[in-house]
Order: sequence, then C-alpha cells, then structure tokens
Amino acid sequence: MRTTAPVTTTGTLATDHLPHLRPWLLLSTVGGAVAAPGGVLLARWSEPLTETGTDWAGVLLGSLLAGTLLGLLQVRALRTWLAPADRAIWVAATAAATVLCGVLLLAPGHPVTAPLGITLSAVAVGGALGGVLGSLQALRLTHVFHHARRWPLASAVGWGSALPIAIYAVVAPGADAGWPTQTLVASAGGALAGATYGLLTGLLLPTLAGSRPVDRLVLWLLESRWHDRLSVHLVGLGVVGRQSGLLHRLPVLAASTHGRLVVLVSHPKSRTWWHNIDTEPDVEVLRGGVWLTARASVVRPGDQGWLEAYRVHCTSRPQVQVPPDTPWVVLDLRLTRRVDH
Repeated sequence: MRTTAPVTTTGTLATDHLPHLRPWLLLSTVGGAVAAPGGVLLARWSEPLTETGTDWAGVLLGSLLAGTLLGLLQVRALRTWLAPADRAIWVAATAAATVLCGVLLLAPGHPVTAPLGITLSAVAVGGALGGVLGSLQALRLTHVFHHARRWPLASAVGWGSALPIAIYAVVAPGADAGWPTQTLVASAGGALAGATYGLLTGLLLPTLAGSRPVDRLVLWLLESRWHDRLSVHLVGLGVVGRQSGLLHRLPVLAASTHGRLVVLVSHPKSRTWWHNIDTEPDVEVLRGGVWLTARASVVRPGDQGWLEAYRVHCTSRPQVQVPPDTPWVVLDLRLTRRVDH
C-alpha cells in the first residue's frame, strides 16, 4: 500500500516535509566520511582471504558498504515520502550502482592510470550510472512529486561530481601506506565527496515539488547570512496550493509601505501561484533571513486599491514597466510572527 504525501499545519499553513538543504548535506557528508574508510578497511581485511581475488573482494565489499550506507541515509531523509517497499528498492538500487562504479573504476587491471584519465573516467561513469540510478529512484517518487523526472539529472550531476573525489580519496595514499593514513585520507575525501553530492542534489531536491531550481537558489541566498547583499526588493513568499495543500515557496519582487508589501505578479498568465491566495490568504514571507507569517490579498485591475499599489511600486522601482492588466498581491505584516519549522 502506497503512502500519500503528508501535510501538516502550523496555524493554517500547510508545510511540506521535503528535507532541507542542511540535513541532506549533513547526511551525505557523514555517509561519505564513514563509507570511504570503511571500504578501505574492508579491502585490507580481504587481503589474506585469497591470492587471486584480493582486489575484487575489497572493491565489492567496500563499494557495497558505501552504497548501502548512502542509500540508508537518503531513505532516512525521504522516509516521509517513501513507502516501506520503496525504501528497500531505493537502498538496493543505490548499493548496486555504487558496486558497479567500484568495479568499473577500481577493479584490477583497469587501463586508465593517469590522473586526468581517472578523473574523466570517474565523471563519465558517475554521471551515467547516476542518471540510471536517478531514473530508477524517480519511479519511486512519481506518485508523490509532480516533477520527479528532474531527479535523474540531479543524480547524474551529483554522482558525476562526487565520484572522482571519492576515487582519489581511496587510491591517493598508495598501496604502501599504512592503514591509518589510508583511513584518514579516505575519510576526508569521502566527506568532501559526500558534501559535493549533498550540495548539488540538495539544491535541486525541493524542485521535485514544483519550484524551479533558480528559485531554490535565490531562496537559499535569502535565508543565508548573505541575504542583506541581495536587492532590498527581493523577498521570499510561501503560498499554499489549492489542490495539494502543500506550501510552495518562491522569490518575488516587493515594495514596502506602511507595514505592507506590494508584490508584483510577473507573467500572471503563465505563473499562477497567486491564484492560490484567493483560497488560502495566510502566507509566509521571507525578510531579513527569517520566515514570517502574513495575510495576503489579490488586487486585480479595477479593484479598489489597484491604483495605490501601482503608485507604491512605481515610487519604489520606477525603472520597471508594469502592464495595465497586472494584478498585485498585497501582504499585511502588521500582525506578523516568526514561523517555526
């Protein structure tokens, strides 16, 4: 039996449970830091097992450990969205892809030994297998995300970027180095590889629910310590979907006046997020790096207040031309409070 996308409420606001960038990045970093040295230790432990299959045993066991751990950590982050059967498939697919990467790149007699050759091989293998793995994983996400088809590209980029780092972390110390050195280097390199994967895929993960990648990047900057370096007219806005009941966030341009924000609805025919406010006027606003509650209303051409909103916008941003049929979203911040997520 499949699970449906859950919805919780904070006040009257629905909030989706997609993992935020920081925990996703942390889990990926921890996975890389633990899995890489684990693979090295397994490879050394396998040496006395056989004279002919030593390297194969280490490659298989180490890759299996790394892939299984990564899959388990990802499932932990996505457990709200994945049914139990889907979680098992996700972990198995991730482990299988990691083993294939290890076999193709670290198996005995691999013809590529030059640093540039290893890097290009790792990028190609990681990107290809990451795309295939992402396609398999996307099948487990299609029943809860409208844009699950974006995940294969995110997976390919993440694997293609992280795998060269992980490979160098394993092979850089050399066969003559002691196990403490190999383990330490592998742990540091694995953490860097995991962080690279987590950052690239974590920025794209929320786009599965509908937001655009560029919007996620802008929101991340607005939430960061560098928010004051962006335009003072750029804020984040969270609206609740009429059908899904989920909170969708996007960056918007706004002008401030007497405890209110006047938001310009750009491309109102193609971007329909503002229609949700007619059904659910309680929204969230990101200002000064903090999400706040607000009360919103849509002001259409011909409505009382449209001309006032137009004047506020023109006074604040006179260089921006506004078509006469543009609607406005007016946010009342007078009774605002901080949002706790």
